Amino acid sequence: FNLKKFNDAILYFDMVLSLQSNHTSSLLHKGICLLNIGVESDALTYFDRILETNPNNINALGYKGIVFSNNHEYKKALTYFDSVLTIDPKNIKSIFHKGVCLYNLNRFDESIPVFNEAYDLDSSFTECILYLGKAYSQVNDFSNSFSCYEKVLRHDPKNFDALLQKSILLTDMGRFDEALSTCNNALSMEPFNLDLLFNKAWILSILGKNTDSE
Repeated sequence: FNLKKFNDAILYFDMVLSLQSNHTSSLLHKGICLLNIGVESDALTYFDRILETNPNNINALGYKGIVFSNNHEYKKALTYFDSVLTIDPKNIKSIFHKGVCLYNLNRFDESIPVFNEAYDLDSSFTECILYLGKAYSQVNDFSNSFSCYEKVLRHDPKNFDALLQKSILLTDMGRFDEALSTCNNALSMEPFNLDLLFNKAWILSILGKNTDSE
């Protein structure tokens, strides 16, 4: 399981479950394996089996939320993350995933304090900081958005997602030369990224340059 050999791991969890059908850890981890190999409907079955005997199992509730979130059923996912947080208010994974659901429902103002809550629990939570930056950008709070991407890049100057979002943000802020430099930095890592290529073309069109001069 820890080696991410999920199909192999399933065989061993099945062996345990053949001996003890309600073995909670095996039910949970088999569900997680199924989730990771994309068999999400089957994964739900195993999480539900846990919840039949323990409706407050926060791991099963949280992973059910992740399944629904992955399937873009964000409102349904929110109910599961809220259930976890009723039991464990400081559960950082559920706080973060709740923020992601709110973000994807275009409820950006609501997602910001949720992401900030997760950040307060772990200031090194890179994915959370990136989402927070995007949420700030969506409400036109460019200063706080920029600050988020800078926080990530101070610790990881080659973080591609932070460079991508920073380039787009700088373009929106009208700081085109900086945006172009950031874009080129990111393109050195992923030269065929469509978002970056489009952003670079857009910047160059504004600056009146052509790609041959870059």
